[in-house]
Amino acid sequence: MRIIGISNKGLKKEINEDCYLVDNNVLYDSNCDLNNAKVTFICDGVSNSNGGNLASNFVCNEIASSYLDLLSKNTSDIASYINGINNKLVKSLKDSHTTIAGVILDDKRVTSINIGDSKVYLLKDKKLDMISIDDTYYEYLKSINDASYVNYKNSHIITACMGSKSFTKKGIHVSSFEKNFTKGDCLFICSDGVSDMVSQEKLEYYLSLDEALEVKVDKIEKRISFMGAKDNYTMLVIEF
Repeated sequence: MRIIGISNKGLKKEINEDCYLVDNNVLYDSNCDLNNAKVTFICDGVSNSNGGNLASNFVCNEIASSYLDLLSKNTSDIASYINGINNKLVKSLKDSHTTIAGVILDDKRVTSINIGDSKVYLLKDKKLDMISIDDTYYEYLKSINDASYVNYKNSHIITACMGSKSFTKKGIHVSSFEKNFTKGDCLFICSDGVSDMVSQEKLEYYLSLDEALEVKVDKIEKRISFMGAKDNYTMLVIEF
């Protein structure tokens, strides 16, 4: 296993409101290159809230301080754990919101968790699938078969995030699958500053290249910059 993490404020934003963690390490506006991890999360602070950067840092630090507890929890326990952190966030930072997406890796299974529009992808046999569930108005329109979603322009508007009034424990997306990886498979976690700039097809292409992991990540980052890097962007690539 090898893990590379990158976080950058992009070309248009004044500050970076993203934050991420690898086990008990919280990283803000910085990169990492590690050989192993059990718990990895990205938080993307919501810009129109009261200190999105504070919310993303708060949640990352809360998880990092107790990340070992997550390894023994089942799906229901994980939802309760995230709900508990949300309660702390609401009490500590009024009207500060953040998305969250990440994975827990135990010896046998992978568990994906997300709220909002930060994403978790799985590259298996060079095919990339999104395993997280977006909480956006665009996806809501699709779910109710409203044809207007096709021309809906504000796909970035989220319908759920941590710290918001719309947050509910039932809205925490938790799923798991058997840990069965072959060489070159990977998990890719990112904020929307990545997915808005690089299509899933492009991500699949870059991640499937027969290149060293740092080369793949560099190509993705260059693509983000080429497309304008309009938002903060953070990505974690876990290659097996």
